[in-house]
Amino acid sequence: MTAPMIEIEWFTKYGHRHEGKGRITGVDLAKGTATYGYEDKCSRCGGAGGWRGWPGFTCYLCGGDGRGPWREERLYTAQALAKFQAAQAKREAAKLAKAQAAARAAQEAAALAFQAFQEARPALAAGLARYAQEDRFLGSLEAQARDRGRLTEAQEAAALQAIARLEARAVLKAASDYLGAEGERLEVTVTVEHVIRLESNLPSYYHAAPGAIYLCRDAAGNRVVYKGSGAFARKGETVRAKVTVTGHEERQGERQTTVARPKVIEVIEEAK
Repeated sequence: MTAPMIEIEWFTKYGHRHEGKGRITGVDLAKGTATYGYEDKCSRCGGAGGWRGWPGFTCYLCGGDGRGPWREERLYTAQALAKFQAAQAKREAAKLAKAQAAARAAQEAAALAFQAFQEARPALAAGLARYAQEDRFLGSLEAQARDRGRLTEAQEAAALQAIARLEARAVLKAASDYLGAEGERLEVTVTVEHVIRLESNLPSYYHAAPGAIYLCRDAAGNRVVYKGSGAFARKGETVRAKVTVTGHEERQGERQTTVARPKVIEVIEEAK
């Protein structure tokens, strides 16, 4: 009397129950594994063999039969699959632990290198820390110094120049004070530091003159701001002009006097 055939339930390595119609070979019941061989569909036509939009309606890759390459896939019994997945999880955990350890070691090395950088260049490191949030360029250099523990000579020189410029600007901000009273007509001597051109929202047929914001400063360091479309000085020019005070405000920690209706009396120094 022959023993009854036991139907084995097979699973792929992803845990899906095998329901394919291909050939199962290489069965190893001791290991709980087998090989599932099947003929894949053509990767170009998807098994259709052709498409009416193609010349001749025939797929050149499969010759029209829709058949792809022969493939083999490992199958597992439920018990073998559990062992395989446990071993795979263990390998992935070990790989993750190794990557995390390498990342921690890299962070510690970067921290030590950055500490050495701070000790070797205290003034530069302090300036980077002070202005990293205010200035995008210095912020990027500070991030590089933290990551690499160093900057190139060119980067250090550029950083020191930027820090010196910001420190000089901070001194000017602190020295700036309000001029005159609102509505008062004053005579001022100022240098135009920046000109910010403004786009007009009016249709072109209005022929409106584009406006601008003129950021100026007098010899005492006081900030004077004029916004309008009237003719004024160019960037870099120092002029003596009559202006009307329209208000006082504080922006980014600096006291500013806003003015209107400027009338240039004399150009003391032209723009270079």
